[in-house]
Amino acid sequence: MSEQPKPPVSNDMQDRSATTSTFIDKWHPKKDGTCAITIRVTYNRQKRYYPTEHYLTPKDFDKTQGDKPRGEFKNVSMILQAYEKRAADIIEDMAIFTFEAFEKKYYTNLGAHSTLKQYFERRIQDYKDAGRIGSATTYKAAKVSLERFQPGVKFAHVV
Repeated sequence: MSEQPKPPVSNDMQDRSATTSTFIDKWHPKKDGTCAITIRVTYNRQKRYYPTEHYLTPKDFDKTQGDKPRGEFKNVSMILQAYEKRAADIIEDMAIFTFEAFEKKYYTNLGAHSTLKQYFERRIQDYKDAGRIGSATTYKAAKVSLERFQPGVKFAHVV
């Protein structure tokens, strides 16, 4: 006996799970022409963007999104896919999706026992090494303000 085709599902009954995609914020480029690469999570037509540490030009971003990225673009593509897969896996494991619950799980691995001061010090050094003294100075000022406001605050307390 052959299976009967399933009737079409109405819009009200369609699966309303969250979706993920890699997104380039080309509307806010940096001075060097690169743009932030984020993971976009969409649920019930609401979108939220979660940053990665990567900045690319729109042309380079397109090279990472092709069927067969080559050279350095292949490595960047694999890293971005890992970010997106991690987000998708978290969503899949959730019985009921909420952005708040997603964010709590997504940001868990930032080092819940690490302090914000440690994070800021690493970023400041990264900026200094890259010759981005202005960004390093801004992060240093933010670090000092946070330490005055709540000394020793950890990532686990923020999220």
